[in-house]
Amino acid sequence: MHQPGFGAKFPNGTVDHCFALNHSANPACDGMGGVEAAYKETLRRVSLWGPTNFAEFINRVAQIARDAKVTQERQQYFVLLILTDGIITDMDQTKSVSGCTVLRIA
Repeated sequence: MHQPGFGAKFPNGTVDHCFALNHSANPACDGMGGVEAAYKETLRRVSLWGPTNFAEFINRVAQIARDAKVTQERQQYFVLLILTDGIITDMDQTKSVSGCTVLRIA
C-alpha cells in the first residue's frame, strides 16, 4: 500500500506537505499493519505542522493511481483517507485537482 503523509516538520527544520510515511524512497507499506506502524513511527520522528495543504498530497495519490498497471486480469482500486484536525488552507488548489474522478480512487 502506498502511503504518503502530509503536514510534518522534520527534526532538521524542513516542512513537507507530501512525504513517504515510511521515510523511504518507496512509499509502499505492508498492509494496514504496515501503515499503522509507519504512522506511529512518523509521529515519533516529526511534529505535525501546518498549514494544512492537500492539493500536492491528492495529486501524488492520483499519480500513483495513474501509474498503476491495471488490466482486466489485474484490477486495482485506491482509497484515499485523509485524517486532519486542520482547516484546508489551499482549498482553491484542492478543488482544482483534476482527473481524480476518472481514476479508481474513492
